[in-house]
Amino acid sequence: GTGAVLRILASVFFGEGDRDSLKKLLRTALTRMVPQSLIVTVLILVLSTPLSMLFFPDRSSEVFMLTRQLFIIYSFCIPLIVLCQIITNYLQAGGHNLYVNALSVIDGFFAMVIPAALLAPPLGAVGVWYANPIGIVLTICCSIIYAIIFWKRMPRGAYEWMLLKPGFGVPDKDRLDITIRSES
Repeated sequence: GTGAVLRILASVFFGEGDRDSLKKLLRTALTRMVPQSLIVTVLILVLSTPLSMLFFPDRSSEVFMLTRQLFIIYSFCIPLIVLCQIITNYLQAGGHNLYVNALSVIDGFFAMVIPAALLAPPLGAVGVWYANPIGIVLTICCSIIYAIIFWKRMPRGAYEWMLLKPGFGVPDKDRLDITIRSES
């Protein structure tokens, strides 16, 4: 949901050339949605045993232990997934389609298959579970590398990390910015 809403609003703001609203949108997503995803992470951590028992009531079975481990490992992925969705949907709205398509292949295949192939032999099923957070971190790192490639240097400031060229947007003198403080 976070990604879809962000993509829709970012598309509108890109169309209007409203760099300040884009910055506010990203700030809101990062300061509201990522912390909310941390709450979900804690809930799943706390409930990992009861959730596992829904599928495998025998706590002593190996399949119960693997299921519980999956819930624990996956819960740590939730904030990273939200961050990844914020990045990819923002970039898609900004017209970075070639990169977003390449990132889909990297995220959906290379960043998952390679860690799973390396970790499964020594760790078994848990190695496959660990491939998920590793893949998501690799995907986020690709976005950082893309920003560096885009600017051909380390980005300076929020607007450069947002991949907004200096001439992007409506000049401040031509903007109408109204804050609504009440319903009446």
